[in-house]
Amino acid sequence: FEFPVGYHALHSDVSLNFQMNRFFNWVGDHRMLNEMREVSPYIANPADFTREFMTLAERALNVRECLKGAYYYAPLHQFHDQVNTLRNVRSVTTRIFTQGEHAHNHCHVGNLALSLQAIVTWLDSMTTSNGKALQ
Repeated sequence: FEFPVGYHALHSDVSLNFQMNRFFNWVGDHRMLNEMREVSPYIANPADFTREFMTLAERALNVRECLKGAYYYAPLHQFHDQVNTLRNVRSVTTRIFTQGEHAHNHCHVGNLALSLQAIVTWLDSMTTSNGKALQ
């Protein structure tokens, strides 16, 4: 194993490029760089990213490249899978911040005010008009 060094140009979107580099740097399989470069032109939005990385994950798992497959599976679909496991709850509120809002980076860096406003708005929605918490 050779520890990966450097940052690679894999996608024009800085957030996607960061995620792709992160996957490679954790796994260290140099074939990933070519695989991600091949799918990069087909990725224009989060749904494209999920579709292409699901395909990469399935390919990796089919040849028993489990670590690589696990990292390819990690994107947006994991968010939806986690939400779908919440079966015994009365309600679930989710929010995905977008590039257009400048809040799509990890921890919403770029527009923290928007994410904080979303949290405050949600907390406000959890009380009734007379100020009592919803049960």
